[in-house]
Amino acid sequence: MARNTAIDYLNREIVNIKHDIEVLSKLIRDGNGSPSLIQQVTTLNIEMRNVQEELKKELSELKDMVKSSRQTNAESERNSWQFKTAIAVVVVSSLTSIYLNMQNGDRRKQDQAIVELTQKIDKLSTQTVKK
Repeated sequence: MARNTAIDYLNREIVNIKHDIEVLSKLIRDGNGSPSLIQQVTTLNIEMRNVQEELKKELSELKDMVKSSRQTNAESERNSWQFKTAIAVVVVSSLTSIYLNMQNGDRRKQDQAIVELTQKIDKLSTQTVKK
């Protein structure tokens, strides 16, 4: 009798487990008022691939922007040094001219050299601002 009771108990447990498996299978396969788990996983995989592609595209665009910015900064730095060099040349040449004119003692030439120096500096400043 104890043996039949144990077998009956096991049979009931098997029936319960079978029922639970059927419910879980239906839930996974068909869903429970919402898309099934299989459909949800498929949708998530598709969305994940789309996000991954979008991230790759944005990363590529960001790299291009950084490269362009570095080139622009390098050009700006180069132009800045060109301007500084041009100003230095103008100042040195003008000071040399003033010095030589002072050695000759001609006051009109000194004044003219100062005016020329000012004009050259103004011209270089306006050219640089336009760039």
